[in-house]
Amino acid sequence: MLYNPTMRILVTNDDGVFSPALAALVRAAMDFGEVAVAAPVGQQSACGHGLTVHGVVEVEAVDLGLPVAAWAVHGTPADCVKIAWRELLNERPDLVLSGINLGANIGINALYSGTVAGAAEAVILGAPAAAFSIETVAGVDNDLAAAERWTRALLGGLLGAGALDGRGFCNINYPRGCSCTPAGVRVARQCDSTVYERYERLDDHSGRRRYRLTGDYGFHDPAADTDAAAIAEGYITLTPMAIDLSAHRRLEFLEGISFDYFNR
Repeated sequence: MLYNPTMRILVTNDDGVFSPALAALVRAAMDFGEVAVAAPVGQQSACGHGLTVHGVVEVEAVDLGLPVAAWAVHGTPADCVKIAWRELLNERPDLVLSGINLGANIGINALYSGTVAGAAEAVILGAPAAAFSIETVAGVDNDLAAAERWTRALLGGLLGAGALDGRGFCNINYPRGCSCTPAGVRVARQCDSTVYERYERLDDHSGRRRYRLTGDYGFHDPAADTDAAAIAEGYITLTPMAIDLSAHRRLEFLEGISFDYFNR
């Protein structure tokens, strides 16, 4: 065990502070350091990296039934990390963990994910981070006890190797509700394939056209080296991510364009 009494760990999520999956992450994190929680008061899935800038952020202390300080934040996961860092904690966290999200955050879903945003906000502020999510499957119960064990093992490996630092964060996804024996851990890039998705039309007697995004979606032909392909094969996926969104391979090409209008 790599328990360090001086390591301060902040836990957040986007499913709400009372999510049983967040409690599983807290229990795993407690094996490595002193844990505090700042998480949304309610569901914030797919909120991305939104921040509350045109209103107030209300915070209240809550009891999670675990020996940790915890706050419910009326805001987004990024709000939670930022306000914990600036106001709630006596000292800055050494590590931020986000999740465990009920629903995989692979491919472009990572761009929409509040879970991933919680980890990204930590890196913006200067702390290493990791985001954890579970692929949910219709008719399969999520095994949170297995998720807790897998998270504890992954944290031990990552911390032991010095793989969690402030230069980026890890996005980790568990296959099939954690109800299977994983094929292993595969380091994979983020899938950039397009997705197929469907809206359900919900017209009412008023004549207004209304739509609801359904859960029917998937990736078109994901490449073999991506997170989407790996999780489909039953692997735990580990994707290193960074907050720098620059397309570095296009920088040189764009720098070669002569914008004569501005050079007069």
